[in-house]
Amino acid sequence: MTTTYSPAVGSLSTPVARVGPKACDALIAQIHDGDSAAVERFRMDYSPGVRALFDHHLGKIGLDDLVTQTMTGALEEIKRGRIGTSQDWTRFVRAVLARKKQSADPAIPRVAVNLGTTVTTALAAVRSDERRMLSRFYVDGCSIPEIEREFAIPAVEISALLDRFRQSVRAPRTMAARA
Repeated sequence: MTTTYSPAVGSLSTPVARVGPKACDALIAQIHDGDSAAVERFRMDYSPGVRALFDHHLGKIGLDDLVTQTMTGALEEIKRGRIGTSQDWTRFVRAVLARKKQSADPAIPRVAVNLGTTVTTALAAVRSDERRMLSRFYVDGCSIPEIEREFAIPAVEISALLDRFRQSVRAPRTMAARA
């Protein structure tokens, strides 16, 4: 089986098209329930597609390790219940890809040091439950409705938290740019 990546479509044509979202959801549920055969099916069905996607965007250097780490991380997240659907799986892979693309950019380390300090300071100013919500939104890629359901907090309050956090990160950066 040949795995191809279609940049125009922006998705893996094989094996994702062959497996499909409903079959993926069922496979994820089986893994979550402890089915070891489903783990192997998941690796066989999705490793080639992840490899093709990462190869297309990142190149071949370190590709084997990255695919292995991504698949292992995804399986752990499935077992923990943090990946429960094909959409969660897609979000997970996109997040890994985005982090790797960002870390490959030589201009990012200069900016990241200052931004990292600013974000750390902003996170220290919020409660632990708010940090978990921010993490679910920014790190895990969850939508506001998903966070609303998970934390049983109205979307308005989540939006307000996101606005406050963005302001606390922007304010120091704006002052530094003026100086």
